[in-house]
Amino acid sequence: NPDLVAYAEIVEQYATSFRETVGLVRDLGIENVGLLAKLEQNASGLSDRFKLADTPELMVLYLEMQSFEKQYLLTPQEAKLNSWYQAVQQLRKGIILNSKLNTIERSQMLKALDDYESVTKQIVELNQKIDSKIKDDVDINAKKVSDRLIEVANTEVERARLAIDTRIQTARVLLIVALLLVLLVAG
Repeated sequence: NPDLVAYAEIVEQYATSFRETVGLVRDLGIENVGLLAKLEQNASGLSDRFKLADTPELMVLYLEMQSFEKQYLLTPQEAKLNSWYQAVQQLRKGIILNSKLNTIERSQMLKALDDYESVTKQIVELNQKIDSKIKDDVDINAKKVSDRLIEVANTEVERARLAIDTRIQTARVLLIVALLLVLLVAG
């Protein structure tokens, strides 16, 4: 049946898009090696450096940055992303201006913050790819599947109606023939 073949092709496109989206989500969150794990490792390294340098003012900025990070990761929205980036920049400024840090400590903290920021940008890009994949591929293919399924169902309903109408017509003809036979035999 050509309708079912077309439907199967649409379902396969949907399944492929869905698998690709799942792969992107896996890249984001795969345990111990995904981007979220890298972000956590970088954040933990920053925290350790602030503790070792005994810089509570930087730790406060770090915790604020972490708060915005968590907010963005829970619900990726532009406003939360901007707050997160601003917190990273405030922390960067705090590191640069902190008088307790020697040149090596400052350099190491800025490098660790650069690494952290690099991973945040990768996460944002991946989130955008996932969102785009869902909106542009998965949702569109799901609609195609749904539309095609409705079309196939409507075609089957019409075929059933025609079959029922044909049977009703056949039954009417048989009833008329039977009635004529009864009248011929009786008359």
